[in-house]
Amino acid sequence: MVWNNGDKPIPEQTHGRGHNVGQHYSMNRMIDEAVLVDADYFIRVDEDCFFETKGWIKTFIGLYKKHLKKYGRTCILGPHVHGLRNPPKFISKFKIGKHNMEAVDILGGICRFTPMGLLRYWRFDERTPMGFGDATSMSRQCQARFIPQLRCMDIHVSHGESTDAQEASDPDWAYNHMMLQVMPYGL
Repeated sequence: MVWNNGDKPIPEQTHGRGHNVGQHYSMNRMIDEAVLVDADYFIRVDEDCFFETKGWIKTFIGLYKKHLKKYGRTCILGPHVHGLRNPPKFISKFKIGKHNMEAVDILGGICRFTPMGLLRYWRFDERTPMGFGDATSMSRQCQARFIPQLRCMDIHVSHGESTDAQEASDPDWAYNHMMLQVMPYGL
């Protein structure tokens, strides 16, 4: 399913309002859809996430199942994101099978693999700013429930060229993006 927050339709679009409603509103509607089809996993991928590792979905599913079997608890997973201005620092390093993993306090929204068991009865607060708080809201839920947030260092994605390059190449986009960090939907 593709939620398009833009004003122009795209061929892959299955959902959208024709204008930017912010990430919380769109994420909640997509979670509702995932619940309706009884999905096992919810994978958020932003439009500026470029995968450099083949088979990443299969790897995420395998890692999740191995973690669940070994530790008897759920987790959420993210890739190693290249091009972030301030990537989250790791808490610890370990392996799941052959994969190098890092435990982190927060996983950003560019790409996040979440089992539906965490999302089925939980939603993002739609009253918060349209472009801010997704990762912190998810992180707070995980921390409150003692759910590990894990970054697989063997799944590589890039954030476009980089956050800095995106802002430098399109100052209007950078300004609008900055405004989304403080304005809730409908304001």
